[in-house]
Amino acid sequence: FVTSLPSDSFVLTCLVDAYAKFARVDEATRAFDEIHENDDVVSWTSMIVAYVQNDCAREGLTLFNRMREAFVDGNEFTVGSLVSACTKLNWLHQGKWVHGFVIKNGICVNSYLTTSLLNMYVKCGNIQDACKVFDESSSSSYDRDLVSWTAMIVGYSQRGYPHLALELFKDKKWSGILPNSVTVSSLLSSCAQLGNSVMGK
Repeated sequence: FVTSLPSDSFVLTCLVDAYAKFARVDEATRAFDEIHENDDVVSWTSMIVAYVQNDCAREGLTLFNRMREAFVDGNEFTVGSLVSACTKLNWLHQGKWVHGFVIKNGICVNSYLTTSLLNMYVKCGNIQDACKVFDESSSSSYDRDLVSWTAMIVGYSQRGYPHLALELFKDKKWSGILPNSVTVSSLLSSCAQLGNSVMGK
């Protein structure tokens, strides 16, 4: 089916995305393999995302190794997906390597990548490095983001630091952001852990 199409990387990359959305990973892989002279970061990233989103995290990490061997540079979306893969596998060491790769190669740390790193460190039980990522992002020139703020509150609450979750919520630096249901749920959990029914109301 794929071989009947013109060997156009844009068309084939669109096929990778389309198959991935319908969880047809084998077809997505065949479409990706049809892309000749594949030096386009978008097509590589699309295939990595396809693997990670369809519970093939190991395959996504393996493909990244092939990508590096092909001398194709990744971007913030590539590494964000790799971090998500490490989170799903609970591979903290590999996730820290990816974070180091980001720093070493000067890859732009956008909101998506920041949240991916936060989730990875929190879910792998490394709250200290999660704090570092959050502090660096919130003190930079990037817009303050509800998702990363909530991720840090969730991390504090889930990892036994309910007082820090409440302190972060009350911090004036974040006063302009409205909490969502996930934020509120984590705050209520923090109040319950502290036995603070007054704050919970």
